[in-house]
Amino acid sequence: MGGLTLFAPVRERVEDTLRELRANPSAHGAVTGTHVVVRDDARVISVRYLLAGEHWRAVNYDVAEARVLTVREIFAPVAFTPEGRRRLAAALRPLMPARQNPRTVTVDNERLLVNLGKGAVEFTFGRGYFCAGCEPFTVRASRERLAGLVTEHP
Repeated sequence: MGGLTLFAPVRERVEDTLRELRANPSAHGAVTGTHVVVRDDARVISVRYLLAGEHWRAVNYDVAEARVLTVREIFAPVAFTPEGRRRLAAALRPLMPARQNPRTVTVDNERLLVNLGKGAVEFTFGRGYFCAGCEPFTVRASRERLAGLVTEHP
């Protein structure tokens, strides 16, 4: 069952493309993209999918529980408060590219992908997270840097 869950973003994009083709039979469709395996061990499988057309997804799969983890399970409740968003921004700011100086970071924003790494969390900020013309980028923060903001989940 885990394999089906891990490939859900690709399956969803294929289904979207098929719907678009049915609506416009003269169109051509292709699903292209890549993926990054951020973590693959006995506890967690974490994959970041970068599919054509800015269809990006992150899947964090708890192997023992045989289910996908949500950002609300990865981050402590404080991370969803105004103070927690400011603390998260302060923790990530030194890791960000030049000219990215956020006051807050909202972990449940659809333009932010979160992947569990071994001892760290990766944040991929998609186009438009900070500004319309900002290119996507990824930063990796240790659990120590994120102390109090992430749960003790794997």
